[in-house]
Amino acid sequence: DIPVSSGSILGGSGGPHSKQKTLLGNIFAPQTEQEYEVFVCSKLSELTSIK
Repeated sequence: DIPVSSGSILGGSGGPHSKQKTLLGNIFAPQTEQEYEVFVCSKLSELTSIK
């Protein structure tokens, strides 16, 4: 079973630091902390611009 938490979707149970990423995490989440921060910021700006 794949856990349905936001953490697992973004990059595994431990976020960007987790070695065991879910399939979705491996596809969508960047591999480094810096890329992860930029990724999250871009997604947040997309969500806020939709309003």
